[in-house]
Amino acid sequence: VSVTSPETLVGQIFSRQPGNQSVIIADGYGIKISVYRGILTIEDGLGRTRRIRKIPKVPREVSRLFILGDTGYVSLESIRWCADLGISITQLDRTGRIVMSSPWP
Repeated sequence: VSVTSPETLVGQIFSRQPGNQSVIIADGYGIKISVYRGILTIEDGLGRTRRIRKIPKVPREVSRLFILGDTGYVSLESIRWCADLGISITQLDRTGRIVMSSPWP
């Protein structure tokens, strides 16, 4: 995980390591989820405090991807990448309402 501006409170929040490695949460504004050279790339954050996470196919530790936001994009290639590996994708808006959820477990 690479984070810009880790000295700020927002930077500290986005640089925390998750307790459960099988769940990835993308949060913030201008979220970008795409595939580059066969690796799922997730960019999220607020303002100048951004993080980039790269998820390889092997070893596959991720089983769920939660998107908490309304701005940004998820490429069709990344949806297919997750579907092929059995990674579910769920998007929640700022009120907690499910906007999108993938059918695979």
